[in-house]
Amino acid sequence: MISVQPPSAHLRLPGKSADAADGTAVAGTAGRRSPLAALLAAHRAGAGLTQEALAAAAGMSVRAVRDLEAGRVRVPQRRSVESLVGALSLTGGNRERFLGAVAEARRDRTRGRNGPGRDTGGAPGDGACDGTGTPAHPVPAQLPPAPADFTGRAAETTALHRALRDAPHRPPGTGTAVLAVTGGAGAGKTALALHTAHRLRETFPDGQLYLDLRASRGGPPDTARLLARLLRGLGVPAGAVPWGEEPRAALYHRITDGRRLLVVLDDAPDAAGVRPLLPRTPAGAVLLTGRHRYGGRLRGAEELRLGPLAGPAAEALLARLVGPERVAAEPEAVAAVLDRCAGVPLALRTAAAWLVRHPRWSITAVLGGSAGGWAVPWGGPETPQRPAAPGPLSTPSERSVRP
Repeated sequence: MISVQPPSAHLRLPGKSADAADGTAVAGTAGRRSPLAALLAAHRAGAGLTQEALAAAAGMSVRAVRDLEAGRVRVPQRRSVESLVGALSLTGGNRERFLGAVAEARRDRTRGRNGPGRDTGGAPGDGACDGTGTPAHPVPAQLPPAPADFTGRAAETTALHRALRDAPHRPPGTGTAVLAVTGGAGAGKTALALHTAHRLRETFPDGQLYLDLRASRGGPPDTARLLARLLRGLGVPAGAVPWGEEPRAALYHRITDGRRLLVVLDDAPDAAGVRPLLPRTPAGAVLLTGRHRYGGRLRGAEELRLGPLAGPAAEALLARLVGPERVAAEPEAVAAVLDRCAGVPLALRTAAAWLVRHPRWSITAVLGGSAGGWAVPWGGPETPQRPAAPGPLSTPSERSVRP
C-alpha cells in the first residue's frame, strides 16, 4: 500500500494564495496570516490533501482546519498540534519547523500580539473538542441490531468477548487484532459477532464500523468502493474521499491510527479480499465472519470455528422462536425437527418459521407436510454433512504464521 509521502523539506511558504489549493479565499485575512497558518497550508498542499481530508485524518472539524489556515485561530490546542503532525506525516526538519511555528504563536499570545485571531490553546489535557466546539473525532455507530433471541454459544461468546476486550491493550508494533468467526452457511456467525460486539461498545469508544461483504462472494471485491464506505463512516465528506484504492487506503490508515475502533467485516471473502480493509493500529480490532479459514492467512488473526448448536441449545432456540409450551407438548416431533436441522441455527429458524406460520397445527402435522421443505443450509468450501464441534481460538504458533 502506498502511503501519502511527507512534503519536501524545502517547501516554499505560500503567500496570499495559499488557500487556493482548495479554491477558497478567506476574506479579510490575506495580509494577516501567521507563519503557522502559512506553514500548515503548505504542508497540506504538499501532502496532496484537501482541507476536508486533513480534517478527517487529524480527527478535527473542517472548520477548525480552515480557521487555522486563515488565521482566524492563532494558537491551536496541543492535542490538535499532535494530530496535525501525525496526519501530515511530519518528521525531521519539517516537524521541527512546524512545532517552532506553534511555539512562536504561543509566545505571541503571551506577549499579546495575537491580533484578531482566536486563541484556542489550553492545558495539556485539553482537546475533547477541536477549538470550535465540534467533537474531535466523529464516532461511528454502524452495528446492526443484535438478535434479540440469541441462544446458546456460551463458551464461544466468552472466548470472543475476552479476546476483543484485550485487543486494545496489545503492545505497540503488533498491528490490529483480527478475530475471525468462521463456519459453514447458517452457523450463526453474524449473530454471535453482533451479540458480542454490542456488549463491547465501551471497550471501543471511538466507534464501530460495519461492512456487509456478502456481495463480494461472487467475485473479487471492489476494494476502492468498500474503502470509500469506511471513510464515509468515519466522517469524511463524500467530496473529500480521494480517487483510487491506494489513496483511499492511505487516508483510512491515517484516520484510524491510534483509535480504539472496532471494524466488523461480515460475510467476508478470502484473506486477500479482507487484507486491504484492515486498519493499522494496535488500539483497535477487526471482527470478521466468513466461511473461509483465516488463521495463518491473515497475520495475527485468531480464529473461532463454529459448529452446530448442542442439542439443549438447539431446543432452547426453537422454544424461544415458537413458544416453550408448544415445544414441550410434542417431544418426539421436536426431536425429529432437531435431527433434521442438525444443530444449524439457520435451519432451526427456517423450521420455526414454518411452525409459526401454522400456529394451530401440531408440530407433527407441519413436519409431515413439509417433507423436504427444510433444507439444512450447512456448507462452505468443505460442505460437511455434520459439522465438527467448535474449536478454540487458534494457538499463538498458528497466529504467528504470515499470510
